[in-house]
Amino acid sequence: MLYSFPLSNSLDPSDFAIQIDSIRPISYSRDSINYIYGSLKGIHHLYEIKSRVIVERSENDKITEVNILAFIAIVLFISVPTAFLLIIYVKTVSESN
Repeated sequence: MLYSFPLSNSLDPSDFAIQIDSIRPISYSRDSINYIYGSLKGIHHLYEIKSRVIVERSENDKITEVNILAFIAIVLFISVPTAFLLIIYVKTVSESN
């Protein structure tokens, strides 16, 4: 496999050529790179539209989503002191009789 590269300091894609076993060299030019890049632009826009739809759906889901750990913490924060005070109240009422 033989690669030929330019010897000058300026990098121009049309100077690069790949030659494999004496077959005609394949040259890369700016036109072919722009053609490939231009064809990928449409894919990029379709992906961007899809990602916007996903973001909108996730924003709508955030409204209905409940953080279960916070819910459990609040329930325990309210129920444990209430149970403790209720036990003390029942004990004092039963001793007074």
